[in-house]
Amino acid sequence: MANKYTRKGRERGSEAAPGIPGATAVDDQFVSLWARAFALVEPHLGSVGYGLIALVAVLLGAWGVSGYLAGAREAATEHFGKAVRIYEADLLPAAKDEAKPDAKPEAKPEAKNDDEPPRFKTAKERADATLAELDLLQKKASGSLAAEAGAFRAGILYDQGNFAEAEKEFRKVADAAGKDDPLRVLAREGAALCLENQGKVDEALAIYKEIEGAGGGFFKDRAQFDQARALAAKGSKADAEKLLKDLLGRVPQGGFHEEIQNRLAALGG
Repeated sequence: MANKYTRKGRERGSEAAPGIPGATAVDDQFVSLWARAFALVEPHLGSVGYGLIALVAVLLGAWGVSGYLAGAREAATEHFGKAVRIYEADLLPAAKDEAKPDAKPEAKPEAKNDDEPPRFKTAKERADATLAELDLLQKKASGSLAAEAGAFRAGILYDQGNFAEAEKEFRKVADAAGKDDPLRVLAREGAALCLENQGKVDEALAIYKEIEGAGGGFFKDRAQFDQARALAAKGSKADAEKLLKDLLGRVPQGGFHEEIQNRLAALGG
């Protein structure tokens, strides 16, 4: 949401970003965007019945809850679930005779049942099929489910490298979300990550600082982590290291602690 978000979200990379010494690629940072949301709400699963799946964190979680709501949303939630399954499905293996000029194209296998999604040869085909399913969903959905579908769409566009369009979609989601809705913060961060990928680091920094100032705890820590990456991209290595060292003091253990340590090590701190 992975978009580095839905299916790719679990494939945490460490490849250095071109031209940014000591920084990991911005798209790799999006890997943990939705996993972070899962970590945020996980302690409350028992009390609120938030049926989350880490694969799509908040989005798929909201879909899971929606699936148990009134029948008016049933068709829309089915489309959401199908879209998730399509995007999570592995690609077809390359055919051995694919390189032969007289080879016949391999037909896409049909899904055996509703729970088995179709599979595709390329990531683009899979993404296009997912977007088509979301189109069907958004004709029937409204309210929070429509917003969740919008965030899912933005993540797919991000995966495809269409950062300008992904940014627009994330901004739509953020603008439509309530002030205290966690999805608003996640969408704002998504928009900022898109800006970073477009080279608009100062604009991204402004959003991260806004998120930091809007509240404390989890989101503040993540916003500072994002700021450190952006500052490193601008060449402000000392400022980035200071933010990360401060974060280490507030986050003594866990996966996020390891992320911070890895980033500091990459910076030479």
